[in-house]
Amino acid sequence: MNYQDALNQQAEILDQTYHSTEGTPYTHFVCDGLIDAKKYYSIPLHILIVGRESYSSGPNAKKECIDTGWIDYLSHGGAGQAQNRNPSLENASKWIHIIREAYAGNEFPIDHATKQFRAQQLSTIAWINLKRESNTESAYCGKTGFANELPYTAQFIKRQIDLYNPHVVLCGGTYDEVKKFIFNDANQSQKYESSANGFNKRFERYNKMLVVDCQHPAARHNVDSQRHLIYSIIKENSDFLHDLVSND
Repeated sequence: MNYQDALNQQAEILDQTYHSTEGTPYTHFVCDGLIDAKKYYSIPLHILIVGRESYSSGPNAKKECIDTGWIDYLSHGGAGQAQNRNPSLENASKWIHIIREAYAGNEFPIDHATKQFRAQQLSTIAWINLKRESNTESAYCGKTGFANELPYTAQFIKRQIDLYNPHVVLCGGTYDEVKKFIFNDANQSQKYESSANGFNKRFERYNKMLVVDCQHPAARHNVDSQRHLIYSIIKENSDFLHDLVSND
């Protein structure tokens, strides 16, 4: 797909998402999607991360607005000049690199997730947050948190996913919600589930994508085990993924 066409379609979908809620409109809507559209469509293996909640630490964080700062934040590695680390995006960027190395048939990589490394890896993917409202006083916050928006927004998230046509979808603490609201036709997938070393190994093969269950990228326990688990899943599905890419 032409990346400019993709950006235009993405903008249309996000605008429709913004106007999708009933009764309680968004006050602070954080846009997500393609980090660098040109890079995304130039790399054969397309990766999408589905996260829980958007957030913004910029000057607009508490203002009523449509905020595009999330994409800019990711494209620069997710840290300001006074803060070089971002544990959540360190993990996410390592996951991305692990997927690409496993897909290429290489050994498990040992990475130091510098800001430059994070920016380089994150710029190659798309990222969707199930909750677009960053204000902690949002009507959509509560016990069920990020899932409260999904009855209204799931149809638009599906359209975003179709637009990005990902081969690998990493669900960062969102697997059950994605299964319930986004990929809810069980007849279209092959499910795989097992337990090892305290982790549930869950992934599903659809006609055009591999959907993988991951812990939230901000989780600080068992991070090495999670990375090795992702590596093993991609290696296990290497032939499947290469077939997907070759048939695009």
